[in-house]
Amino acid sequence: MVAKRLPELFLLTAALSLLAGVAMGLSMGATHDYALRPVHAHTNLVGWVSIALFGLTYRGYRTHIRTSAATLHLFVSAASALLFPLGLWLELSMGEARLIAAASLLWLLACLQYLAFVVRITRAPADEA
Repeated sequence: MVAKRLPELFLLTAALSLLAGVAMGLSMGATHDYALRPVHAHTNLVGWVSIALFGLTYRGYRTHIRTSAATLHLFVSAASALLFPLGLWLELSMGEARLIAAASLLWLLACLQYLAFVVRITRAPADEA
C-alpha cells in the first residue's frame, strides 16, 4: 500500500503540517503572543511547503520512484517535519538545543535524498522524464 501511494502520503503529511501551522498561527493571533513565530514558520516551511513539493515531484515522476528509497525519504521527511519544530520550541522555551540539532541533521538527510531523486530524473533520457 505504501509503495503505490508514496506521493499521496507525502501530500497527506504536508496537509497535516499545514493544519498544525495554521493552528499555531491562530493561537498566536488570539493570544497576541508571538514568541514562537519561528516554530510556526518552520512547521509551515519544512512540514507543509517542502514535503508538498517532494510529493508533487514524486507524483510527476512516478516511473522513476525507487520504492525503498522513496519510502525511507517519506519517513525521514515526516520525522524531521515533526521533530524540527518541536526541537526549535525546546530551544526557544528552555534553551535545550539537542533535539533541534538532531532534527536539523535529519532534515539535511531528507534534502539530500530529494537531491538524489532530482539528479536521477534529470539524468534520465528526455523520453522517460
